[in-house]
Amino acid sequence: MKRSIIFIIILLLSFFAFPSVSFAWIDQFNSSASVVIGQVDFVHGSVNQGLSINVNTLSFPRIASVDSGKIVIADRSNNRVLIFNSIPTANNASANVVIGQQDFTHGIADQGLTVDANTLDFGSRRPDVSYAGSKVFIADSNNARVLIYNSLPVLNNVSADVVVGKSNFTTTSCTPLSASCTSNSYGVFSDGTKLFVADTLAARVLIYNSVPTTDNAPADLVLGQSDFSTSTPGCSQSKFNNPIGVYYDGTRLYVSDWSNNRVLIWNHLPTSNGQPADVVVGQTDFDSCAANQGGGIGPNTLSAPHHATWSDGQKLVIADYGNNRVLIYRSIPTANNASADAVIGQVDFNHGLANQGNANPDANTFNAPDGVRVYGNRMFVAEVSNNRVTIFNTGPENPLALINLGAPTTTEHHVNLTLSAEGAYEMMISNNASFSGASWESYAATKEWDLESGNSLKTVYIKFRDFAHFESEVVSASIELPSSAISTELPVTGSNIPYYLISIISAYLLALLALATRSRAGTR
Repeated sequence: MKRSIIFIIILLLSFFAFPSVSFAWIDQFNSSASVVIGQVDFVHGSVNQGLSINVNTLSFPRIASVDSGKIVIADRSNNRVLIFNSIPTANNASANVVIGQQDFTHGIADQGLTVDANTLDFGSRRPDVSYAGSKVFIADSNNARVLIYNSLPVLNNVSADVVVGKSNFTTTSCTPLSASCTSNSYGVFSDGTKLFVADTLAARVLIYNSVPTTDNAPADLVLGQSDFSTSTPGCSQSKFNNPIGVYYDGTRLYVSDWSNNRVLIWNHLPTSNGQPADVVVGQTDFDSCAANQGGGIGPNTLSAPHHATWSDGQKLVIADYGNNRVLIYRSIPTANNASADAVIGQVDFNHGLANQGNANPDANTFNAPDGVRVYGNRMFVAEVSNNRVTIFNTGPENPLALINLGAPTTTEHHVNLTLSAEGAYEMMISNNASFSGASWESYAATKEWDLESGNSLKTVYIKFRDFAHFESEVVSASIELPSSAISTELPVTGSNIPYYLISIISAYLLALLALATRSRAGTR
């Protein structure tokens, strides 16, 4: 018993001794971000921080793409793309590299010159950027082209390697519309293998089965039109009206149909031109297209989604631009008019004011969220009118598990688990690291558990998830079950300490941890 008490004391002391960190996770409503890029804090939102363009400022950012621990941001009104070589952990971080400008203090379209391989002109249009497989893809919207960088630039003002949609780097027009001639493309996405382009003003989405390696490569397939030469908008199962965002999770394809106030889903990658979508989100059917379905805001409505979607194949996240919120669906919708399960940026599903009606932004508000991406245990939201990118922690934090309050040995297979994770909504427990045969259950601070058979060192594996079904890291706890237990002290097991006493001690321990969490979170 003495060793168990000492273990708990050490655990508590180590918790209080750790450096202060932020505690945030995704709840059903009104979650707060932990870090902001482009501003000094959460309550400011001016263009370029009210100063001149610089290495740490943003002006109407449209999207943040994340891969390999790096962030790439399309900074629209500064006519540039910023690269951060690591994910910021503090507010007001500085970028490492700039694309489209000679340095961090200039932001003129096409650098005040003529269009070329190293220039960008986003104008008043909506650019996009995708970073995957070491390549960078930029929808250079006002220049009506997509630029491809075969590797992530490490120096400022690097030239692109390939141009899509135009015959060369110095032209911005082409006729007639075709598989290789695009209109104004506002959206681009790649998984590193395929390329998807939302050719917005031509009311179509182009699919390239492989990433182009030469200029002016033709697309393999078109959606929204029956062929590559037409560009008529519409509201139906197979038509678009200003498609602006596109995302592919490896199985499903998602298109943000901006002026139709919806997101369309193809359950599998389309194989024919003009193939109709399988599911519509934000509308009751494929022929209805009004903002918020012509009525009030709800969990099943959308208003002008932009570079909106992200999915891991299990969950769907949509940036609902016109309603100043981000919606989370804990499972991929399989039927039209699905309702979201959680909302960020608003106190409930029925409100949609910018910054929740306040004069200034905050950590829990949005003003025109344009794009959303999730990488690891972080969510990134680009806010146009708050001139920032906010970073949210996803998944419960500081997971903890103890067996028999940390006792080193036990004489029984039946044990008591003490469990804790900030923001936990559900948990999964298993005697194997693969969690085979395990299922999610409601989170509880204590749990009776049976170790696997046999006498040896036993390990229990636990993971938690928050309300939005973002998971924590896996934690484990071990205890020795000797073949013959010989001890001079009473072992801590379910047989010699009543379960109700274990529960009381566990609850007291977790209360202390929660008190420490609130105290430290309030001082960050």
